[in-house]
Amino acid sequence: MLTKALPIEAPLTVEAAASLFFYHPESVRRAIRQGRIHAVRFGQGWRIPAPEVRRILAEGLPVSVSGRGPAIG
Repeated sequence: MLTKALPIEAPLTVEAAASLFFYHPESVRRAIRQGRIHAVRFGQGWRIPAPEVRRILAEGLPVSVSGRGPAIG
């Protein structure tokens, strides 16, 4: 399982999380705005807490690439 091999403790930026999830950063931001990804506002950007990153790695990103289709997992 990827989550065991990848210890994540610190919150990740949208860009770092998007790279880890293999998605475009705007797809991750869209999921945050829609409330599908829990994130914390940090200055002008967002940080995704480590438990949320692990959840997404285990379950898949809860938004389609276009933002219109079903969840991808």
